[in-house]
Amino acid sequence: METRILGTDLKVSAIGLGCMGMSHAYGPAADKKEMTRLLAQAVEKGYTFFDTAEVYGTPENPHDNEELLGEALDRADTGNQEIREADRECSGGRGTPDSEGSRGFG
Repeated sequence: METRILGTDLKVSAIGLGCMGMSHAYGPAADKKEMTRLLAQAVEKGYTFFDTAEVYGTPENPHDNEELLGEALDRADTGNQEIREADRECSGGRGTPDSEGSRGFG
């Protein structure tokens, strides 16, 4: 997978994966097991940039989407890839926000 530099030194995959539709916006939330598999496959294909936000959650659990991504990435074989999460509020998930407002996994 090709990479791009965001800002001055944040290296991410040229193609990112938006996670909103996994738990919000396009009808009922997708099956979590299926979305976990999809996220693992994305990592295997070289995706290192994932977009989530608190607003992508559900009324019952505003952090649902962030938790789904965090759990899936915890289980995924990231090898030596550094996974980045674009999170508008930098809430939920694990990792420490960097100066670019994203979190590192891996």
